[in-house]
Amino acid sequence: MKYEFVDYDFVRHAALDNWRSEAIFDFAMENAVSEEWQYYVDAPDYQVGVNACCKVALLDGIPIAVIIALAGPLDDLRNWPVMINPIIVDPALVGQGHGSAVIREFCAMHHWVQALIFNDNTAAITAFSNAGFTRVSEHPDGDCATYERKTP
Repeated sequence: MKYEFVDYDFVRHAALDNWRSEAIFDFAMENAVSEEWQYYVDAPDYQVGVNACCKVALLDGIPIAVIIALAGPLDDLRNWPVMINPIIVDPALVGQGHGSAVIREFCAMHHWVQALIFNDNTAAITAFSNAGFTRVSEHPDGDCATYERKTP
């Protein structure tokens, strides 16, 4: 693997909160990485390491992307996909293929992965498509779609 995945640490990875860009505000999340992850840490339906994780992708020891991934209910994990929600690439590295590569390597650890992507987020659609995802359904409100990748 090209990337090393480590668990997000609120102190060690605090600098990731500076990864703010227009695309992140528009398509990924309104809060900083730490605030977004803290929400899931505190949420009663999620258990860190069981059906919720926040992974930092390192390239030569340097953080280049962060993925928050969630799964289904604790009592029925086998019947639910892992949902990437979201992936954020260091804004200085966007457009260099890291997003697709990180997604591919993350997916290699999971059988069934999905992502909900806004229809006008062409960068994310491209990254996920390049990582082997296909569009499987349109959201009822029409502004986003579910993409997925399954491996045998």
